[in-house]
Amino acid sequence: MATNSDMDTLIFLAAEAKKEDAWLEFSRFCELRGRGVRAAAMEQLGKFIQAAVAWSFEKRLAFSQWALWRSRNFRDDRLVLPHPIREHLIVPTLRMWREASPDAPDPHLWLGLLGCDDPSHHLDQALKRDPSCELARQKFTDLIFRDIAYSQHELPGFYLGRVEDDLKELEKASELVSGSKAEVWARGAQRRIAVFRARAEDWMALRSRANNVVPFPGMRPGEVPSDGK
Repeated sequence: MATNSDMDTLIFLAAEAKKEDAWLEFSRFCELRGRGVRAAAMEQLGKFIQAAVAWSFEKRLAFSQWALWRSRNFRDDRLVLPHPIREHLIVPTLRMWREASPDAPDPHLWLGLLGCDDPSHHLDQALKRDPSCELARQKFTDLIFRDIAYSQHELPGFYLGRVEDDLKELEKASELVSGSKAEVWARGAQRRIAVFRARAEDWMALRSRANNVVPFPGMRPGEVPSDGK
């Protein structure tokens, strides 16, 4: 949901984009969207995209890099980079950039941050090319946390997925966090890892006891609670 701060940031961005003649329609999109006039804003965005897809690769890349970094100032980056501009301009440009510069971390970084293809793979590739990239490190860790939170959200009744796989993923998260220079974020991430790991290990212990000693209510002797196996 758009916040007042996001809307104000759009107005500021409109003034910045207006400095580039070729970005005038994007400037108008930002201004109208910032004023809450969505239909007219999307019409201007359509005009901008129609022109921009015919630009040279270098020109499209310059705009894409500018827009992507500015999008980090928004609580919801879909406000400034809605689906049409991602699909028709930003993502195709990033994929061309990745092919043109296979050793560059940034194409993989942005493809991962935008959730394209296999985001975890892109973020891993970005870190391999630039181990100092905190954006990739933190987003990659967040994706691991998201998946494990889903696995554990039915506890104490069920564990979704394979608990052994999640413990391996937590080891990966620990490696990512240990390499971070963002101390405050790292401390918070380490606490989350400890909580996730404790829940996973408790489930394994419970599963073992149920298998070897006491069946769960409604289960036959020897059955174990389901964890997605």
